Amino acid sequence: MSSNLFIILTVIFCLSCVLSQQHKWPVEHRRVPHRSPADPRCQTPNPPFCVNGISMPTFSDDDRVELFHMYADLTPNMHLPDFPKHVAIGFWNVNTNTNYTFDWYGVYLISQCSFASVLTDDSLLWCNQGAVCVTDGIKDKFLPENKGQMSPMATMTGSQFNQYTDWIEHENDTNIECGGSNVLDTAGSTFWFLSNDCGSFINRSYQALSDIGVTFNTGAKADYTMMVSHGPEPTFLGKSSVIFGSGRDDSLAKNITNFYRQFNNTFGGHNSAKNNHIAQEYAATHGGLYVHMNTEYWFAPLVEPYLSIVQLTIDLP
Repeated sequence: MSSNLFIILTVIFCLSCVLSQQHKWPVEHRRVPHRSPADPRCQTPNPPFCVNGISMPTFSDDDRVELFHMYADLTPNMHLPDFPKHVAIGFWNVNTNTNYTFDWYGVYLISQCSFASVLTDDSLLWCNQGAVCVTDGIKDKFLPENKGQMSPMATMTGSQFNQYTDWIEHENDTNIECGGSNVLDTAGSTFWFLSNDCGSFINRSYQALSDIGVTFNTGAKADYTMMVSHGPEPTFLGKSSVIFGSGRDDSLAKNITNFYRQFNNTFGGHNSAKNNHIAQEYAATHGGLYVHMNTEYWFAPLVEPYLSIVQLTIDLP
């Protein structure tokens, strides 16, 4: 091998090593081959996830189906001005006069999608699975008389609906991690992280519906809200197995554990405002927040106001 060729190959190898260490933004939520049972130490909320859920409905191919974008407060009878609204999809089978709600949310308590439980031995327990729940009828909180919003989006066939439910089954089996953080660069152009929540589910759903041939109504509009933080590029800290492993950096492991310990007594929807306040205070004191995704940890430096609610309009395909 000539010396010039050796030098060229060495340079290419070094460049590939550098590029392999760079992160693609936003960091993508991992998918799994199939959903595995959650850790048995995770506590079942009251009421349990999808307590009124039903098996996936099936329509006749030529049924006429109306699709609705639905928008409401996160919890019925509890308005949280500093917490995002909840969005879901509704279907009305005109032929059978049956209605269904397709609703994506955390399997356990709301806050556990973003914050780990700190156990007595200082280990972290993540109970952050999410899934689609299908219920018979339109949930009360989305009805206009309960200050919910329902916007007609499209007319589709029963055959298209059945194809969509096949997609839902695959989503529920492979896209299982809820939560995370929405962190945007200071210029407002690049997301470092995007959370896996009801809003991202709606975005994926409308793309899936378009892919199977559903045409959205002219002038149809779909809004949702998102909690966003702003800051420069986050720092990758490492995989959980390394940070908390045998050769760990005790200082880093302790800092991460202490960060999550603050939220141990605030789990649940009624404490969402308190969680936000704790996170803002921590960001103000420490210059940012820890972020967990895909069994990895990051530190996201943030700038004021640290957490804010923004309303977004989905670009319908």
